[in-house]
Amino acid sequence: MRCENCAYWKPVDKEEVADNVGVGSCKYAVERWVAIDADYTTHDWKTTYTLNAGFENNKLFVEDGSEYHANLLTRKDFGCIEFLNKDEIL
Repeated sequence: MRCENCAYWKPVDKEEVADNVGVGSCKYAVERWVAIDADYTTHDWKTTYTLNAGFENNKLFVEDGSEYHANLLTRKDFGCIEFLNKDEIL
């Protein structure tokens, strides 16, 4: 159940990783700002977070400070409980 055999995992291009250390990107990881809505308009100045429809079963989220782009990068020999064999249809 290693990433290199998972349908969600794709090796990154050499241009994306300068020295190409053999990492890939997990497509199962959803960008936090896509899956989770933040409501900043509450009167008590506390932010309220809500999981958006369609993301109820997601367990893995990524984010960065700018909310521009985020990836979960793993080595090909990393393992995950959300593994889906590449031979299976998504």
